[in-house]
Amino acid sequence: MTSDSINVSKDNLTEENAHLFIAEASTIGLKPGQWPEYVFVMPKIGNGMVFQRRSPITSPGGDLQAVKYLQQLGCAELVVLND
Repeated sequence: MTSDSINVSKDNLTEENAHLFIAEASTIGLKPGQWPEYVFVMPKIGNGMVFQRRSPITSPGGDLQAVKYLQQLGCAELVVLND
């Protein structure tokens, strides 16, 4: 873990499909305005997944709705909702 990262239990994510996970920022322990460069997702058994911040998702009015993270060395996506 780096100073700009967070560890998250896979139990705190909603798995929409095999390649898409969704979480609310407050559920995974992020404070308002905190968007770390890396999110480490830790399962109960097996290897974890490392996601790197990629892009914001905004409303047509420009309000931040979520931040998209992409898995390093993989094809999964993590969307963290700005709640």
